[in-house]
Amino acid sequence: MKKTLVAVAALATISGAMAEVKISGIFDQAVISTSKTSAAGVGTTTKSFGEDINGFSELGFSGSEDLGNGMTATFGLNYSLSNTTSGSQPTIYNGTGLGLSGAFGSINIGTSYNQNFFTNAIADASGFAGASVGQLNGNAGGLKNGILTYTAPQFVEGLTLGAELVRGATTTNAGNSVGYMAQYTNSGLLIRASTSLTTQAANATTNAYDSSTGAASTTDTQSSQLASSSIGGTSTALSAFAAGAGLRSTAWAVTYDFGMAKIYYGMSDLKNTNTIARLESTTYGVSAPIGAITIGYAYSTETGTSDGTGLDSSSAVAVASGKTIDSNGQRLLATYSFSKRTTAYFMYGLTDVGSIAGAASKLASKTNSFGIKHTF
Repeated sequence: MKKTLVAVAALATISGAMAEVKISGIFDQAVISTSKTSAAGVGTTTKSFGEDINGFSELGFSGSEDLGNGMTATFGLNYSLSNTTSGSQPTIYNGTGLGLSGAFGSINIGTSYNQNFFTNAIADASGFAGASVGQLNGNAGGLKNGILTYTAPQFVEGLTLGAELVRGATTTNAGNSVGYMAQYTNSGLLIRASTSLTTQAANATTNAYDSSTGAASTTDTQSSQLASSSIGGTSTALSAFAAGAGLRSTAWAVTYDFGMAKIYYGMSDLKNTNTIARLESTTYGVSAPIGAITIGYAYSTETGTSDGTGLDSSSAVAVASGKTIDSNGQRLLATYSFSKRTTAYFMYGLTDVGSIAGAASKLASKTNSFGIKHTF
């Protein structure tokens, strides 16, 4: 149940309306075991306690005010939390900003996930939670600062249209993007498509001093690269962006709810608009409720095509132009509801790199976690 604080000062407003601030949150804690296999076939296992496995731990404040004439003002202040790390600071999270809605639709400015993130989340039967293992199509979207989103009124029943604009707050256009979304729902069917185009900064390199050899070394940063999924601690870059290059990101999601089960399909495609480099993934899944238990399973495949310019800070195998990296991942999420607000869960994720540039790869990552999630 969400708790409400009544803002007494609002009683003195001209409209006489009472403003309310709602406090809500999520706490997610889990026991986690992660096993990784390196390119050389060496395996390591780590065990830990943490969050961000079945959703972020977060604390939020939100509210709205009726402005009259069919218009409403809204606000949100949301923080992500790390409850198992001493001294960690809350950070601004999804749902923070100001909004205005009316007959024209709704507009919001602040910090939010972009349209492609939500499209990919809809397509994931395993919940699209924080654990990246097995979740390959998550590359196409993310949390954006300085994002303006617009949702149009429904001119056609079941059809929702939206747009977004991101400003990178730089003296160049780097980080700026524009995106669009269309979603149609009818009974148990949902179809959603979204796309965005982001202007990139030039890929950067930095010089570092290697204390073990006494020599200078060069590190290639991946801040502006098209990179495949990081598996076993290794992420292979497919392309280094030139200043002003574009990253086109497209995502599709189709789901159908039969009642006794729900099926999922998703697709995402990231492409350097100046070269042949791209990263394509597909996801299939099914979920089913069984009393208080819900089980969701997702299987993903990913293929990355290199343009030969990728710079890799992890010293992974270089990929020549036109060569590919092939990966697959799967994830199982089982939840048990003690109540509407408290849920226990088990999550299993496995990701394998089948080949790099046509050569067999041993890279793999596996995670098991048992956790509990509480919302209020």
